[in-house]
Amino acid sequence: MTENNSSEELEKIREGLEEKSKDYCKECELECELKKKDEIPTFGEIKEEAPDNCPQIKKFFDFAEELSEILNRTVGQQVEQISEVLNKAVEQQLKELKNFSELQSVLTENLRNKIAHFEIPQEELEPLINFNEAFASNLAKGSPHYFSFDKLGFDDETLPELQKTEHIQLVDRLSKCKLGKIQWKRYEEICGDILEYLLCPPLGDPIPQKRTVEGFEIRDWTLQIPYNSGGFWRHIRQKYESNGLVVECKNLTDQINKEHVIRCAEYLDSKRLGNFGIILSRKPASESAKKQQKKAWFEQDKMILSLTDEDLRNMIKLKSNNKEIERYLDKKIFDFLSSLER
Repeated sequence: MTENNSSEELEKIREGLEEKSKDYCKECELECELKKKDEIPTFGEIKEEAPDNCPQIKKFFDFAEELSEILNRTVGQQVEQISEVLNKAVEQQLKELKNFSELQSVLTENLRNKIAHFEIPQEELEPLINFNEAFASNLAKGSPHYFSFDKLGFDDETLPELQKTEHIQLVDRLSKCKLGKIQWKRYEEICGDILEYLLCPPLGDPIPQKRTVEGFEIRDWTLQIPYNSGGFWRHIRQKYESNGLVVECKNLTDQINKEHVIRCAEYLDSKRLGNFGIILSRKPASESAKKQQKKAWFEQDKMILSLTDEDLRNMIKLKSNNKEIERYLDKKIFDFLSSLER
């Protein structure tokens, strides 16, 4: 049935129902409260106040059922039509973006050749470069994650096994490191080696940042995100205004709590390294830590991921088998953002 036919049928039933509502009480010989009403009775009033032997009530509700059926069918058709329109719109937008990207490549090459021909110094190009940086950054901020859904994360059941001795040794060192302050420095060193293996390149080598908290020397790691980074790390650089990745190592016997997230957030700043950080700890984050992570994101635009030993082992397995660990990190970001709706 077409949309026009559905609308016509719906209008026909509506008119018939309205007419019946006006006349059925007048035609009825029974005495009831509904006859005393000046306005057309509602469904609820009919159901509650009409006598059981009312001759018109069955006919009236037959109209109501027919009307309900038409409405349901019409709504279903409209939902299908809207979905079809949306799918076509998304497909068209993606096609236009691809065409725009191809056009941009041609224009960029032509512009580059002219810049070289006329020997234009980069200083004079800064306004154009800054505009494009701001434009790309604003686009990136609209995307919740980098990879498409079919590439987001990995199925735990299909995680590959470690392939090389040095990878097994990294996991073994992490597993044998005892929780607590006694082996805190050892844990920091192990995390530094794991970060270097997982992320360098494309990121710069881990640089230790020492600070003292409550009389205890803490060593965090920072990894530079190069200006010319592509793919996932360009997305991180633009979306979170991050020149570097800040990683804190917590060799705690307990879960990280609210205070640990607050300290990490204080360390993040778009005017310094940026608004993207990771806390490495031995156990999953506590509920208070998770709430503070959400608060840091909502109020300060600071993305703080919490990763455990299990996450590090999974990423070492992926890297050992030449898999993109960025997909794993992107899934962590997606899971965090999805949790905000609950």
